[in-house]
Formats: sequence, C-alpha cells, structure tokens
Amino acid sequence: MRFFARLVVLAVVLGSAACAHDIPSDPTRYELETNALSSVRATRQVALSNAYPEEANANVTFKLRGNTLVFDQKRLTDTAVAMLGRAMEKQNIGIAADATKTVALRVRVTGYRFQVFRWTGRIILEARFGDGTSTSIPSENLSGLGWEQAFDGAVLFALKDLAEDEKFLAYLNQ
Repeated sequence: MRFFARLVVLAVVLGSAACAHDIPSDPTRYELETNALSSVRATRQVALSNAYPEEANANVTFKLRGNTLVFDQKRLTDTAVAMLGRAMEKQNIGIAADATKTVALRVRVTGYRFQVFRWTGRIILEARFGDGTSTSIPSENLSGLGWEQAFDGAVLFALKDLAEDEKFLAYLNQ
C-alpha cells in the first residue's frame, strides 16, 4: 500500500506538465523530544514568534522537471514555532506574548533533492533573541514519504540543534 501511495505522489509531482505544487507543512506531524530542552531553566517564560511580517509573501519556488514546487517559508516557520512551543510547555517553560525573553524564528528553504522515492528537504533555521544576538542552524532531512515530511523533519532536526545551541542556551538561561 505504501509503495502504491508513493507511486501516486511521484506521478503527480513528475507527471503533471508545468504545474505548481504547494508543499504544505503540518505543525503536529512531529514532536520535539521532551528532554531536548532539559538544559533550559524551567522557571522562565518565553515569547516565541514568527520573524516573517504578517503581510509578507514568504514563498520560495524551485523547478523540478517542468513543475514548480512552492514552499511557504512563513508556514514552515509557524510549524517551528508550534513545535518549539509545545516542547517548552512540556518542560514547564511558560509561553507568553509579554515575556521578557523573546525568540523570533525564521525558516528559509535552501534546497531540495529527489531520488527514486526519496525526498530531501534543506533549510536554515534562524533564531533572533531579545538581546540582539542570533544563531543560524542548517538542517536537512531525507524522507521516503514525500516533500512535506522531508521539510517538516528538517524543521524538527533544526529545533533539536537549536535546543543544544550555545547562544540559545546562554540567552534563555541568563
């Protein structure tokens, strides 16, 4: 059954002449492990936000065999914010819009790769902190289940790396 589903996806992506394909993102697809944020003090409150302006068109497009893949980077960033927020709450780190600690995230799609039933998504996760410092984390993920899982997985891996990032930890724990 899974093989058949992959064939259908492949036929849609490669078989439709000159079509644009919006690649969705699902913030509930993956969970950041609860202990990933164990180095952050649980007494803090943090304001998480999407660094893309509300009105911005954050789409990026790539050509694939006559088709156009359209990635909404703002939506991918919303996925990152939701995944990080859930993990913080599970670690008893409060999420509040008016918190003194702020983290603004931005996901940028930097590339992709497709090989026989395997999709690779590449991103950079940028995190800006309220004290003016920032960090950038490149990430990629290989999936046998499609573009959506490849890119959402890349977001998950970037968040895992962010949770161990020295600048991120120094800012949240100061």
